[in-house]
Amino acid sequence: MLTAQITGGLGNQLFTYARLALHARENQLDLKIDGSITERVLGGPPDLFDFQLASEERVRLSDYAALMVQIERILWKSGKIRKITKRHQDGLLGNQNSLSKTKNGWRVRGFFQDFTVAEEFLEKFGRDPFTLIQESRELKHRTLEVSKSKSLAIHIRRGDYLHHKNSFGVLDDNYYLSALEKMRNSTELEKIYIFSDSPESVIDFQKRLNLESEIIAPTDLKPSETLVLMSRCAAIITSNSTFSFWAGILASHNNVIYPDPWFKSSDQWLSSANLQNPNWELAKSEWMN
Repeated sequence: MLTAQITGGLGNQLFTYARLALHARENQLDLKIDGSITERVLGGPPDLFDFQLASEERVRLSDYAALMVQIERILWKSGKIRKITKRHQDGLLGNQNSLSKTKNGWRVRGFFQDFTVAEEFLEKFGRDPFTLIQESRELKHRTLEVSKSKSLAIHIRRGDYLHHKNSFGVLDDNYYLSALEKMRNSTELEKIYIFSDSPESVIDFQKRLNLESEIIAPTDLKPSETLVLMSRCAAIITSNSTFSFWAGILASHNNVIYPDPWFKSSDQWLSSANLQNPNWELAKSEWMN
C-alpha cells in the first residue's frame, strides 16, 4: 500500500494523484488517496474526489480520530521523524525523481508538476479516471452550449496569485490578447468563455474583445466541473496555472496556447516545474506590476 496525501487546489491534486498512481503501478502497490489534509485546510473533501479515478481507496477527515489528526501533523514536522515513520515530502515543485525509496507502507506528499507525468498517466490509464462521478444539470447545459459554437476557453487566474506577483507572476491582459490574436490566425472562433477566479477583474478585458463572450464565475460550477467544461471547448488559452494546464491536457485536441515563461521568477523551486507542453503553442508572458 502507498498513500498519496493530497494538498492544494485541483491542479495540484491531479498532479499528485497522477504521479503516485504511476509509481504505485510501477511497484505493484495499491494506492490509497488521503484527502484529510485538504479537507482540514479548505473545509471540504478534495475536488479530486469528484472524479472516478481508478478505484483507489479514499480517506476522508472523518476516518481519522481527532487525536490521530494531531499525531499526523507532528509526524510530518521534521525530516528525521518522516524518515523513521515512512513519510516522504518532495521539496520541489516539479521534481518527480525522488520516489525510489517510497514503496510499501509509505505516505507521500508532493506537487510533481511536469507535463510528462500527465502524458504518461493518460497513456497508461486512459481518460476514464478523469470522468466525473456525476454531472450537474448546469454542466450538461453548458456542455451543450460550448459544443454548438466554435468556442474558446480563456483562463485568467488572479485571486491568490495577486499575493505572489514576483514569484508565480500574474499575467496581464496583453498576454491574453496576444494569445487570442495567435489563436484567431489559425482557428475560426465564434464565442469566448472567460473562466476566472476573480470575475470582477476581467470585465474590462471582456470589453476589449470583438467576439461574443461570457464570463464563467466560480459560483457557476464546482471546480471539477469548470475544469471539465474548459476541456470541452474547441480551443484553450491557459493561464500559468495547473488548473488550466489540466483542462488543456484532458481536451480531445492540442489547440492550446500557454504562457512562456510559465512563472515570473526563475528560482529553483519554481524552475523545477516543467509545464511547457511541446504539443501546444506558446505566447510570450506579460506580467502585471
